[in-house]
Amino acid sequence: MSRIEFMNELAALLADLPTDDRNDALAYYNDYFDAAGAENEGAIISELVSPAKVAKTIKSELGGTIKEDQESSDVLPEKYEEMPKDKNNLLKIILIIAGVCILAPIILPIIFAVFITVVSLLFAVFMFFVSLVIAAVAVIICGISLIVAGILMIIPEIAAGLVCIGVGLLLTAAGLVATRYTVKLCTVVFPGLVRFTVDICRRLVGMTRKAVA
Repeated sequence: MSRIEFMNELAALLADLPTDDRNDALAYYNDYFDAAGAENEGAIISELVSPAKVAKTIKSELGGTIKEDQESSDVLPEKYEEMPKDKNNLLKIILIIAGVCILAPIILPIIFAVFITVVSLLFAVFMFFVSLVIAAVAVIICGISLIVAGILMIIPEIAAGLVCIGVGLLLTAAGLVATRYTVKLCTVVFPGLVRFTVDICRRLVGMTRKAVA
C-alpha cells in the first residue's frame, strides 16, 4: 500500500466525522508523512498497521473529546519524528560537499586568476605613482644641484652663474609642487583602489557561495 492509497482509504473511513475534525486528522497524518520523507513511507505505513486502525483510534479519541495534543499517541512512534530531519541535514551536507568537489576545480582557478589580475593592476598603479614621486624628487635634486653650481660659477662668470641659479630655482619649485600634488593624489587614489579591490573580493566570495549552495 502506498501513501496515497493509505490516505484515500483513511479519508473514506473518516467521512462520517465533522468536516473540521476530519480535515485536522488528515492534515496531521499528511504532515507526518511529509516530515518522515518518502524513504520512510513504507516503515510508517507498517507502523500504523492500517487505515482502519488509525480511523478507529481517531474516532475513539474524538468520541472521548480527547485533547488535540493527545491525538493518535499510540500509533505515532516518536522515533520517526527526528529521523527525517537528521537525514535531511545529512543529505544537505553531502550535497554541499559534492558541490564543492565539483565546482572547486572550476571556480577556484577563476577566482585566483581574477585576484592575481586585480593585485597586479593595483601594484602597477602603485609603481606608477611611486615613479611620479621619484621623478619629482629627482627634479628637486637637479634644481638644488644647479643652484649650487650657479653659486660656484657666479664669481668667474656672473651671467652663467645667475642663469644656473635661476634654472635651479625653477626646477626646485616645480619639483616641490609636483611632489606635493603627486603625494596628495596618492592619498586619494590608493584608498579608492583598496576599496575597489575589497569589493571585488567580496563579490567573488559571494559568487562562490551561491554557486556552491
